[in-house]
Amino acid sequence: MASLGNEAINQELSDHGAISQLLGIIMQMEGSPEEEDVITLEIKADIQLILSALCETDLHKKPEVNGLLKADAGLV
Repeated sequence: MASLGNEAINQELSDHGAISQLLGIIMQMEGSPEEEDVITLEIKADIQLILSALCETDLHKKPEVNGLLKADAGLV
């Protein structure tokens, strides 16, 4: 995992589609009919932390990610 504290790495991840990939993973997890366990919840929390770090300095990505996460009340 790349350091989320490095702005250049965060920008590179963002430029290569990491945000949409992470959103896809979390949305797929939400759509799964299986009951959530502790590990699944931990993974979702980690993905949200990563998304937060990737969007922290990009004002254009914040509303997009926030809107998608709020679309499913269980994510925020």
